[in-house]
Amino acid sequence: MTLVGFSMGGGEVARYFSKYSHERIRSVVFASAVPPFMMQGEDNPDGPLTKDAAAGMTKDLSKDEESFYNGFTTDFFSANGELKVTEGQRQEALELCRQADKKAALACMEAFGTTDFRDDLLKVTVRPWFCTATPMRPFRSRAPGSAPTQPCSA
Repeated sequence: MTLVGFSMGGGEVARYFSKYSHERIRSVVFASAVPPFMMQGEDNPDGPLTKDAAAGMTKDLSKDEESFYNGFTTDFFSANGELKVTEGQRQEALELCRQADKKAALACMEAFGTTDFRDDLLKVTVRPWFCTATPMRPFRSRAPGSAPTQPCSA
C-alpha cells in the first residue's frame, strides 16, 4: 500500500509511522505537504512560514473571514498568478471554507504552522517521495532509497 498525503495530510502520513504498524506500507508520497516543519526559526531557518506571515494570516481571518477565505482559495488554486481551477470550482471550495467554525479554523492555522514533523519523518521506514510545487530544503530520511524532492506539475 502507498500512503499519499497532500498539504496537512502529509503530517498525517508522517505521524502514521509513529503510531501504527507499517508492515503493509510499501511507499509514501508527501505532495506539497507541510512536513517537515513550516515555521521559520533558529532551528529551522529555511522554514517557508515566518512568524510575521502566520500572525498576519491569523489577524486577517479574525478580522474578516469572507475576505480571508476569498484570498486564500484564490492563492491556493493558483500557480504563477494563474487560477488553475475553474471559478466554479473555487467557489465550491469557498463554500466549504464558509462552513468552518472560526475558532476551529484559527486552531487549524496554528497547527499548520507550528507542528514539527521532523522526528516523525525519521521514523518513516519505507521509501518516501517528496513532491513540491516549489523547491524544498532537502530533508535527510533514514528510509532506504529515499527519493529526492521532485517538482509537481502545476
